[in-house]
Amino acid sequence: MSRRPDRLLTGADLPAEARPSVPQALSVTNVVCYARCPLQFYWTVVRPRRRQPSDAARLGSEVHKWIEQRAGRQLTLLAAHAELDPDALPPDPDAALALKASFLASPYADLDPVRVEAPFELRAGGRAVRGRVDAIYERDGRLELVDFKTGRPPVDRDRAADLQLELYALAAVECWGADAAQVRTTYCYLRTDEPPATVTVDWERDTAARVRDDLVAALEARNDRWFRPRTGRWCERCDFLGFCRAGQAEMARRPGPPVS
Repeated sequence: MSRRPDRLLTGADLPAEARPSVPQALSVTNVVCYARCPLQFYWTVVRPRRRQPSDAARLGSEVHKWIEQRAGRQLTLLAAHAELDPDALPPDPDAALALKASFLASPYADLDPVRVEAPFELRAGGRAVRGRVDAIYERDGRLELVDFKTGRPPVDRDRAADLQLELYALAAVECWGADAAQVRTTYCYLRTDEPPATVTVDWERDTAARVRDDLVAALEARNDRWFRPRTGRWCERCDFLGFCRAGQAEMARRPGPPVS
């Protein structure tokens, strides 16, 4: 009896011993990837396929590095620009400078973070989940965990959109002993053509328990090793769109110009 290739990729109809294994240690990015599309997680983590480096990823790395250095050394804008290495800039240095100017227009430009690139490790569902928080501030009587994005907020409802910061907040409670009722999480979207935008959530005491339960359930789902595609607007920028039939069908249903 033959099986369709996509059935093999999802793990359906395979005996348990033949299904691909999931690593015991995952990054926050991995967990978010699975929540967005289990098949993308499969091609990224379980049986990685080669991916092309993107200008957007290089641009994001450059800006994040600059924010970290500026926070750590209290650089002024002039000094920071003077220290930029043109050979290390991404393909579009004007975009990098515009994103840095966007950060300087944000509420965080004049704040001293209590920590930058703060590492953590959560234990749940028999696995370790590791990550780093871009920056942590004490603001308005709360511990604010901020992730800087060099893009735009998601257009469609993306079930993974909130997960990254939820895991950060859970780490603040479980790893650093923070009071959940005093935790705030923020996405700060830095943009080249508009003022920065923030999406903020103030936590409550019972939120941490709900996030932990959701995390355990998600990790147990990975133990089942099923990797079915979940489509949405994110398919447009997926590295694997060229050979993903589900993603191609999703894009065929979405006429119009690409999302910026």
